[in-house]
Amino acid sequence: MKLYTVYQPIVDVESSRILGHEALLRGNASPEELFRRAEQVNRLFQLDIYAMNLAIGAYRNHEKGSKLFINCHPTSFPHFHSFITLSIMRNSHIDASQLVIEVTEHQSLEDQVKVRNQVKLLKELGVRLAIDDFGHGFNNFSLVEVLQPEYIKLDKKLLKNIVFDSSARIVLSGIRMFAKEINVKLIAEGIETKEQLDIIQDFGINLGQGWYFGKPSRNLEVGALANE
Repeated sequence: MKLYTVYQPIVDVESSRILGHEALLRGNASPEELFRRAEQVNRLFQLDIYAMNLAIGAYRNHEKGSKLFINCHPTSFPHFHSFITLSIMRNSHIDASQLVIEVTEHQSLEDQVKVRNQVKLLKELGVRLAIDDFGHGFNNFSLVEVLQPEYIKLDKKLLKNIVFDSSARIVLSGIRMFAKEINVKLIAEGIETKEQLDIIQDFGINLGQGWYFGKPSRNLEVGALANE
């Protein structure tokens, strides 16, 4: 099976400048199917590492210091530090400070002692951390406490409902206040319309990702100014 990486821009919505890109694995099956198959044969960690090395190796961006957001399954996280170190050594075009590891909020991080040790090692290396799909499950606050992330990515379903659903806006307001209190940057995922963009800006959220700015592409030139 041939696998490759596409990149979707993450944008500062005030300046339209691209902060960085999220690396997304692609193949002849959906990403969900790829990782489901890997989990069935107990190869999830190997696929995570392969996807990480593929994303770092292919990342060439003209903006020096551009962030590269890489997804990591919670079960892989306690072992990520050594593999990231090796990957950076093999790829001199990227620095550890450019990497942001996204941990999904859908599943808990079971061995918190190992996780806290990994957090310490990764941050000493210069790597940033993010919680993905925040607001989807039930581990929000425990993950924030353990990972101490620099970024929180809001669940796409929240953005999908935000235009017409007042309760979604109430939830967003609460998350915004929480993030401000702990000094974490919010990234609104799933922005597809100008209405959604206007609402997140009204809430003071300055980082966004979604088809409004650019679809996932192998071409890093595609991005923030696509709708201007």
